[in-house]
Amino acid sequence: MNAFDTTIVRWLNDSAVSLPVIAFVVPFSAHTFSYIIGVVFAVFVLLPVVPRYRHLWPKHRAMIITTVAGVVVARFIIVEAIRLLYDRARPFEVLPGLHQFISPSGYILQHTGGGSFPSGHAAFFFALAAGVLPYYKKTSIAFFMAALVISVSRIIGGVWDAQNDKSDMA
Repeated sequence: MNAFDTTIVRWLNDSAVSLPVIAFVVPFSAHTFSYIIGVVFAVFVLLPVVPRYRHLWPKHRAMIITTVAGVVVARFIIVEAIRLLYDRARPFEVLPGLHQFISPSGYILQHTGGGSFPSGHAAFFFALAAGVLPYYKKTSIAFFMAALVISVSRIIGGVWDAQNDKSDMA
C-alpha cells in the first residue's frame, strides 16, 4: 500500500473505532447487508410473478439478462483478470495495529491474503446496480447506495483496500 491508501484506511479505521455503534454496523454492512441486497434484488426481479405486475415481465426479463451478464463480466472476468496481473495485499496483512471489525479468521468473514484490488464485492454490487439503471432509474439509486455502503464498510473493516483510484497504477 502506498502512503495515500494507508492514510485513507487508517483515518477511516481510527475514526470508526471511536464510535461504538460501528462495531455492529461495519460487519453488518460489509457482510450481512450483501445477502439482504441479494434477496431484495431477487424479490424485485420476481415481482412479475404476482398477477397484478405480470405486464412487467418483458422488462424484467431484459433486466435480469443485462444484470446477470454485467455481474458475471465485472466480477468473474474483469476482476479476476486484473488480480492475475496485479495482486494487492489486504490492509490487515500490511498495516500493523489496524483494528479489524471483520477478522480474517473470525466468525463473520474468512479471508486469505491478497486479492484486495479490485474488490469483488464492489464490482458485483455496482454491476448489479448498473444492470437495474436502464430499466428503473430511481430504484437503481438505492442499489448504487447499497453498493457504496458495502464497499466503504469493507474499507473501514480492514478487509478491502482503498484502491478506488489509480494511486498505485502510475
